[in-house]
Order: sequence, then structure tokens, then C-alpha cells
Amino acid sequence: MDFKKKLILMISIFAVVSAVLLTALIFSGFDIKKRIKQVSELRGEINFQTRAIQNLALLRQDKTEADIYSAELSGVLINRDQLVNFSKDLSIMANQNKIDLGLTIGVETQKTENSPGKTAFTLSVKGSFDDLINFLRTLENSKYFINLNSIDFTRQEDKFKALINGEVFSF
Repeated sequence: MDFKKKLILMISIFAVVSAVLLTALIFSGFDIKKRIKQVSELRGEINFQTRAIQNLALLRQDKTEADIYSAELSGVLINRDQLVNFSKDLSIMANQNKIDLGLTIGVETQKTENSPGKTAFTLSVKGSFDDLINFLRTLENSKYFINLNSIDFTRQEDKFKALINGEVFSF
């Protein structure tokens, strides 16, 4: 009987140890799945942050280029404060070209991040046709960056009259 008891004891110990090991293996499997999911999420986060850092580097490079262009634009466009001289300079150009000038300053639009500031204006000019053309050329070659929206010419005997609507841009 001793042999039977030892055999039953050995089988019982083996069953208990097997049950404990099987339970540990099942819990380890769940833990491993959980950790694999965590590692996968962390890899995704690392990939996202890597792309964000690369995009930031590209944006910094683009900003350097944009600063260069911004400096060039500020050299091309007059400063908003210099618009004070716009009417005086137009009067000088009109006198040089023997033109009678009337100027009305319209609505000012402030500059934004994407576009320069602009101020609408209306010119009423009167003179000979050649003098009007010379005045427009002088205006085109002036330090002001101007967009002429419309020019309406009318003839009055040997003189011409023009109504000019436009915008002057500033930085």
C-alpha cells in the first residue's frame, strides 16, 4: 500500500504543480498581450512624434525662406506711415505733367498675415491726352505699388478728363 499512496501523492503533486503552471501560463499570456498592445501604442506615439519633429524642422526652414521674402516685400511696399505723403506726391506728379488733380482717399484695409494693407482712392484728373498718359506712366513708376481698378476717359473739347479708381498697397 505504500506504493499506491506514494503514486497517488506523486500524481497529486504533479496535478497541483501542473495546474499552478497552467494558471501562471494563462495569466502570463494575458499580460503579454496587454504589454504587446502597450508597445504597439508607444510605437505609434513615437512615429507620430517623429513625424511632428520632421514637420517642425521643415516649417522652420520654410520660415527662414518666408522671412527673406517678407524682407523683400517690405522693401517693395511702402510702410503704412508713408501713405501720409501719397496725396502730396500725387500733386507733385500732377504738376510735373501739367494735370489738374482731385484726390479722394477711400477705405483703408489693414494688412493681414496673408495680404498687405491697401487704401482705396479715386483720382479726378484733367489735361491733354499726352499729359494724362505721361501722368499715368509717372504714377506707374513711382515708389507706390498701385492697382488701378478702372479708368474712365471723357473728352471735353481739346482736353481729356479721367476718373481713376485704384488701391495703393502698404506693408
